[in-house]
Amino acid sequence: MDDTKLDTLQILLIIIVPSLITGIPAIISAIGAWQDKRKRLSESLSNEGTAAEKVSNAWEKLVEDLQKRINNLDARQIKFDEKEKELESRLDRQGKRISHLTYGVQILIGQITALGATPEFILDNNEE
Repeated sequence: MDDTKLDTLQILLIIIVPSLITGIPAIISAIGAWQDKRKRLSESLSNEGTAAEKVSNAWEKLVEDLQKRINNLDARQIKFDEKEKELESRLDRQGKRISHLTYGVQILIGQITALGATPEFILDNNEE
């Protein structure tokens, strides 16, 4: 082989071999950094998922609690409606009874007056 070719080959080897020796650790380091970055990103996404899950669970619990309260209020409203109907019915019966008693008192007052006596009690027709 020619000396110039050998010298060129030696020069290339002298330049390439140290470059490879120093470049390989740099490549390994870059791969390690890339893997670290992916791991941190994965953990970050996992933490975000956990946080989103916690928020979602909190909202779900709130909705469940509100639904229970609404159901409780609905049940109470049904009871109040039933009680209202019962009281209206009772009030109606009492009103009819008062009308009936008032009519009876008027008859008694008429009978007492017909017998020539003066009744102690006289209905005021203006009272309601």
